[in-house]
Amino acid sequence: MASPWVNDALSHARSAFSSKINADILEVGGGSRTHIPLEGARYTVLDISKEQLEKNRDASDRILGDAQTVDYGDRHFDACVFWDVLEHLESPRSALLRAHDTLSPGGLVFVKGPILSSAKGIFTDLTPWWSHVLFYRYVLRQKNAGKPGYAPFRVEHAAEASHSEIAGTLKELGMDIVFVGEYVST
Repeated sequence: MASPWVNDALSHARSAFSSKINADILEVGGGSRTHIPLEGARYTVLDISKEQLEKNRDASDRILGDAQTVDYGDRHFDACVFWDVLEHLESPRSALLRAHDTLSPGGLVFVKGPILSSAKGIFTDLTPWWSHVLFYRYVLRQKNAGKPGYAPFRVEHAAEASHSEIAGTLKELGMDIVFVGEYVST
């Protein structure tokens, strides 16, 4: 079951695209699945993991590369989606700037990520990656955990991945923030 925040985000996305037919969407760090499924949309998925890209059945185009350094060429998109990816990057700002340059006029950016200052965010930041792998393997019973292309993925938690820094970067780029939601599980 999706969280209330995810339902709100999907509702806003569908509303934003209600007048656009065949939207071109870039999912940065999209991995193995599309996070904002919209009928009629075409998805280009960028990921650093070949294994994750191969699993993605929604992508019409796949780009293997690093969101911080990728050259998108002359591609243009109606929206860019960053779903649980910015916290994994050393320079989230670089990824946002590169993707922003691909946006068509009136383009949208959707960002979903953890609250770095939450208990979960702090715990993730303070514990070594191998302990997350053990949790995934032995508690969640995911035998491939930590192998290339399988969660858990390493987390950088760069300060640039905080809500305030992301909002600041988007405002610097001339974008309006139209929806911010926080969901804390109980």
